[in-house]
Amino acid sequence: MAAPKVSFTLKGDTELRHILKKMSYKDMQRAYRKALTDSMKPLQNEAKKQLRRAGIKNVNKPYISRKTGKTYKSMLQGIMTSVDVRDPEDNYAKVHIMGEFRLKWFEKGTALRKTYSKGNRGRIHGKRFFRNAVDNKGRECRESLEQNIKKSIQRLWERK
Repeated sequence: MAAPKVSFTLKGDTELRHILKKMSYKDMQRAYRKALTDSMKPLQNEAKKQLRRAGIKNVNKPYISRKTGKTYKSMLQGIMTSVDVRDPEDNYAKVHIMGEFRLKWFEKGTALRKTYSKGNRGRIHGKRFFRNAVDNKGRECRESLEQNIKKSIQRLWERK
């Protein structure tokens, strides 16, 4: 399926400079943050889809601790996107699985775990759901960034 075409076209650097001069720094940051977030959405959705397919039980349900009764997020909610555009030289967007503590073990797996009294606690085989998602959608995210920046600048410019 082809990506939708954007009706917003810049005829040259002069037009882009003119638009960016009229925008405030805060508006430019907002547009860039929105574009980075939109570019990471396919990867986040693919990671959630791969997690559902991995064969792990109860990925939609929150975890309730037996000892303290504390409620943790569901594993699907633990796949999160982070964006930082505060420093002009170090802008980044990432999708990570560290929003929920169990996902790390299901991604990488664990070694055979035993207690001091030789009780066997088993092991977790790595499902590699996140690596598969990055392999499937990582390239698409990088390629869509420029198009998403143009879209977000267009939306912001049309509002003003």
